[in-house]
Amino acid sequence: MCVTEIKKCLEEDKSLIDVLTMARTMEIAERQAKEMGNKESQNNVKKLRSIGRKQNAPSRQKEKRKPQTHHQARHGQHKTNTVCRNCGGQYPHNTHCPTKGKECNYCHKLNHFKAVC
Repeated sequence: MCVTEIKKCLEEDKSLIDVLTMARTMEIAERQAKEMGNKESQNNVKKLRSIGRKQNAPSRQKEKRKPQTHHQARHGQHKTNTVCRNCGGQYPHNTHCPTKGKECNYCHKLNHFKAVC
């Protein structure tokens, strides 16, 4: 609480308890504002680090697709066994993908393995 605020409180005939309550409230508000600023700075650092990881990571090469035949284009492809994009294993899985809830050792995101990252 600054001097001008104290003088203003005294001029308004505030009780000592009211002045102390206001001062404590202002101190708490200032402390919380500083803490919020620190947390925001930490979040900004985390964001910058994750952006740096993404830029340094090798880009995925797009697979060349085989041209579809007339029949495939009209009726769509219905493969029963394909490769899972999360684990690289056979898809569909009998139960659930083994990557569910797991963290990638390369990019540290969830639900896929390094082999398919």
